[in-house]
Amino acid sequence: MREVEEMERSGKKPKLVFLANMIEARDIRAPEFLPKFGKCLPLFFWNVIFFIRALLASKGMGRAFKALPEYNILEKVTGQHLIIEIPAPLMMGWGIKWLQKITIPITRKVIYRAAFYAQDELKATVLGLGSLVKSITEKGRLIKQQGIHIPITHGDAYSVASAFQGVEKMIEEFDIPEKRIGIIGCYGTIGKGLTKLFLSRGYKVIGMGRKKEALDCFKKKCGNEELEVTTDLKYVVNESGVVITTTSATNSLITEAILTKNRRYFIYDVSQPNNLPEKEFTKLINQGYQIIRVDGGFEVGPSQLDLGFWLRLPRRIMYACFVEGVMQALENDNRDHVEEVEFGHILKTMEWAKKWGFSHTPLTCFGEELSKDYVPQRKTSLTLALSRVCAPLT
Repeated sequence: MREVEEMERSGKKPKLVFLANMIEARDIRAPEFLPKFGKCLPLFFWNVIFFIRALLASKGMGRAFKALPEYNILEKVTGQHLIIEIPAPLMMGWGIKWLQKITIPITRKVIYRAAFYAQDELKATVLGLGSLVKSITEKGRLIKQQGIHIPITHGDAYSVASAFQGVEKMIEEFDIPEKRIGIIGCYGTIGKGLTKLFLSRGYKVIGMGRKKEALDCFKKKCGNEELEVTTDLKYVVNESGVVITTTSATNSLITEAILTKNRRYFIYDVSQPNNLPEKEFTKLINQGYQIIRVDGGFEVGPSQLDLGFWLRLPRRIMYACFVEGVMQALENDNRDHVEEVEFGHILKTMEWAKKWGFSHTPLTCFGEELSKDYVPQRKTSLTLALSRVCAPLT
């Protein structure tokens, strides 16, 4: 809060610093991270190097994060990204529980150091958190406990708002008759917010999670008869008109084992990393499954907002959680948003988005724009590999 007051007295612009993480191992190959001839070496080699760097940084030797150039936000706010130089699969120990006990504590220490760097060196007035950064730090609460005094936002309120608008776009675009929404990860922060928002707008919801006790508790708190809960992944995927994936799992949740070939599936994937990754999606399409998958949680900003860079996204396209941080800085909102999403705050971020010119992107699937008559095309392994190699990383 002190930084904001000083900024106001001095006439300086507020500053958003956004802590982001590499989403896939291939992000290591971005020019910002690898030396000039880095692509000549296999990704496994670089994963080992980046892990060692993170281990050393966690012990105070060097740092495993990178500050990207500052950018201007609508002439009112300064922004800057700090990239945690640990790919998401490595952060999460490739889903191996015993390995996670090693990688997650190391990653947390790197994130804490990056947060203090943002506050003390970059003079941030708002700290925004990317997907796994907030997941690993309990939505930012663990960062706050280290003594960070500037406001922190996990960005999940507008992630909920953006996903709601994206799903309504899907329903309209593809004339989906079944208005029952399946939410995988319904008792997570984004899942809870989405469940409450859809129920408030008259939709029926099937909420899915792994823990029955947590599901029953959530259903009781909601107190809405239109909410059904289940631990059965196959059930929620096959009984819903649109399925929203919201978990932090690093593996694919949508697999052949839970699908049938006699129906069409609509998946809105708001997770980062994706809960239905491109490789698994392509495999399912090649096997004859009918899936319309939409890239979830992406926003387009005003034409004058150009960050000048972005890992794996076109310019002017940005994650909804980042947009919430931008809007919080624009609105001089000095509160922390590290707890469960407040329903009123979701509605407020919708108002902010209209005010500042943010909206859901056109519907896409791994960057390919979708239309009403869209039919996923089968791809060979060579085609998929070439598309990934040639995909822009900045």
